Amino acid sequence: MLLQEWKPFSFQISLEDWLIVFRLAWDADSMNTDSVFEKIMSETNMFNKIVLDMDWLSYCNSRFLWQLFSLADTLEKKMWKVCIRKCNQAIMETLSIVWMFDVIPMCETVVEARQYLTNSKEG
Repeated sequence: MLLQEWKPFSFQISLEDWLIVFRLAWDADSMNTDSVFEKIMSETNMFNKIVLDMDWLSYCNSRFLWQLFSLADTLEKKMWKVCIRKCNQAIMETLSIVWMFDVIPMCETVVEARQYLTNSKEG
């Protein structure tokens, strides 16, 4: 059995169909999760509709989950919106177990994300 090489948690920012996409990548562990989310929060000051792409994320722990809930809460207080697009199966199962999709909805495509972020009505 080969051990998977550890890669530090990071992100890239891109503009896709006029939406800001944060592509989270590699291993979201305790070593750098806080600093990455601080950088993400500083970048969100300019944008009120955010997509988190977790397709490249290979691992997450409880610190990551806490930071993700905190991000959603902070953005909701600002009346901003966030959604998740693309996850590998293991990350999706973890997010489902902690009810993350009740807080941050899952959108399969950029079109679906755009529809949620621009047209959703508060209940």
